[in-house]
Amino acid sequence: MAASQSEVLKLADACLYVFHNRDEASRVKLTKEIFHPDTTMYEHDRVTTGYEGLEGRMRELIAGNDFEFKPASEPVVNHGLVCIDWTFGPPAGEPVLEGTDITLTEDGKIRKLWVNFKP
Repeated sequence: MAASQSEVLKLADACLYVFHNRDEASRVKLTKEIFHPDTTMYEHDRVTTGYEGLEGRMRELIAGNDFEFKPASEPVVNHGLVCIDWTFGPPAGEPVLEGTDITLTEDGKIRKLWVNFKP
């Protein structure tokens, strides 16, 4: 059964949150709740797969800073595909990075994630 629009929106929101969650135990737990074990994440310079790959990338993103991801627009949903604009930066400052995530949901979990950085 396909996930509802509200379910895929919750997954997309959780995806933004999990990538800046600094509590390792809850981050790992949430990662397993929202991603397929063989999830593939595509960035402009790399492809990351599986829980271990995602966890490694999350650690890289939060190392040495207090930056967080924030939604920058209302998500667009189309049959399990979600497109959401985001910013990444200090909680009270200007973002250092902006982009768009596209998530594809299958069986109630994120199966693919495309991360697009804005110039």
